[in-house]
Amino acid sequence: MKRLAFGIDLGTTNSCIAVQLPGRESSTVIPVLGSKIIPSCVKYNTDGTTTVGHTAYLQRHKDDVVYSAKRFMGTNKIFEVKLEDGTTKSVTPVDVATEVLKHIVTHVPPTYGKVEDVVITVPAYFNSEQRKATAEAGKRAGLNVLRIINEPTAAALTYGVNHKNESNIIRSMIIDVGGGTTDITIMEFGYVPKVHSMLNGIIEKGYNFKTVSTGGDNFLGGDDFDKNIFELFKKEAIQCFPDLTPEHFEENEKVYIKELEVLKKNLLGQVAMGVSPDALAAQVVIYDENVDDRLKARYVTLTINDFVDAFYPFFGNIKECINECRRNPETDELSEMPDKCILVGGSTKNPFFNLLLKQMYNEEMGDDIDLIIPSNEFADESVAQGAALYASACLNPEESSIRIKEVNPIPVGVGYWDNTFQEERMAIIVNKDEILPVSHSKYYETLYDNQETINFPIYQGTSPSVRFNTLLGNLEIKDIEPAPAGKEVVGVNFFIDINGIISVEGIYKDKKYSLTLDSVLGVDAKSISPMDKLLLQRVEKALEYYNYIEDEAKISILQNYGVGDKLPDFVLADTKLINEYHISKIQSQLAEDLADIEESSSSDSSDETSLFTSGDSDV
Repeated sequence: MKRLAFGIDLGTTNSCIAVQLPGRESSTVIPVLGSKIIPSCVKYNTDGTTTVGHTAYLQRHKDDVVYSAKRFMGTNKIFEVKLEDGTTKSVTPVDVATEVLKHIVTHVPPTYGKVEDVVITVPAYFNSEQRKATAEAGKRAGLNVLRIINEPTAAALTYGVNHKNESNIIRSMIIDVGGGTTDITIMEFGYVPKVHSMLNGIIEKGYNFKTVSTGGDNFLGGDDFDKNIFELFKKEAIQCFPDLTPEHFEENEKVYIKELEVLKKNLLGQVAMGVSPDALAAQVVIYDENVDDRLKARYVTLTINDFVDAFYPFFGNIKECINECRRNPETDELSEMPDKCILVGGSTKNPFFNLLLKQMYNEEMGDDIDLIIPSNEFADESVAQGAALYASACLNPEESSIRIKEVNPIPVGVGYWDNTFQEERMAIIVNKDEILPVSHSKYYETLYDNQETINFPIYQGTSPSVRFNTLLGNLEIKDIEPAPAGKEVVGVNFFIDINGIISVEGIYKDKKYSLTLDSVLGVDAKSISPMDKLLLQRVEKALEYYNYIEDEAKISILQNYGVGDKLPDFVLADTKLINEYHISKIQSQLAEDLADIEESSSSDSSDETSLFTSGDSDV
């Protein structure tokens, strides 16, 4: 039997595995323990084993279950899991992803053989560190990761192969909104029966898929909609029952979110079936361990309008991601909306999502969009199916007719000290949306006489200021020969491979230097002091609330969590900056600020080390 390759959609909420069988043009989703969709939930047991999938999902409100870990891939996030015997276990996002992958591949029916060669999908907006962390999880699970492919590209693959008869190349927007991430990708794809020569290159015979631009938010998904509903419910509950305290909702947040999630699915399902929204309402029982009789329990009534109110700001953030994908980085103008739109991910099945998206198109184009709303199965399974198609193409390239061109999702550059702004800024070397693989070289002169070392901090992000971008690591070029300023020249080579993973190399004469990367697998929990842990928890909780409350309430809510005006002004100034600012970095930066305040330190955090002037030469 020919060796099979598999595609895995490693999702925030759910995961899925598919395979392309010999002789078939489309791919097939493989049921795991009887289910095609596997919740990405991991329960850690006292005997050292784990329980993954539906059983863990039903217990997700407990302290020994971790879910939605994908949001924190590539960061130093640590989940402190409280086991049933009272002990604590520290796990990283990569640990959680590894357990999910192990569970999936272990329980694939034996008729498919051993799962070894795989393509794993990631959000198009994942940075290099997040992609490395995903590949590392696959490696730990004993898999040979052939490629890391973007989720919208995988969905487009499935759609394109299933609609082979459509005329030539079509331009579409793929909107993928899952449980924890949002991806917007504009693509040109379709089946070409023969080779075409065009001004921008050759289009080969077969299935051609080209990414034009990407946008998204790695911290925006259905989980955030659920939190919006929770915040609205909490506000209503406190108005009805003034004796309820913030501590009550903090302690029972997981319980409430679980119940609200069920109510949300039921109500929206009824709307989708045509039930009048005016007739829809649900009762949320106030949790009280001292009340056993449900008839005596207190409750809050939420109407479908409450769910709509919670959804509007959520869709507003998605609209920003759509416009980001359309924005020309050189002119800052928005391109026209593509003629077709393909919806992927569980959150796009929300009927209000479809309604608001159509309104957005009508406002801009004055015409109805060709909104492709596939079946629920497509929304949930198409990413894994597309990954399987590409896995087969990677394993058998001589037999494949699939051609894919991906782009760099996030700019990459070096940090430098800007005297005008009096801060460290990022000089972009690799622009957003450059076709992968891509390489660039830059050359720099020494700044002062007898300079022996030049340090290049490497960043990935969209902001001119490095404080909102992700520090990938530092490239240090040493042992430069003594000479007058400007006499010695060093080179820096940037390369981004087809997986979107970055490598940087320094060159000085016959010597080569490698980038020292920050760890993407999480810090050792033992190295974090109890005070740091407490501060991180306070900051994280404050940020969760800060994203979903009205402007006039921001400061008061933050103060309730022991942070308040201790947050730096640049964070309080604009909610959008939080979304742009990598979560691990904002946690570490704010933790340092808070720690300084706790210790009554008067140190000046703006004391940066000068790197090199912005007037570098590009050869």
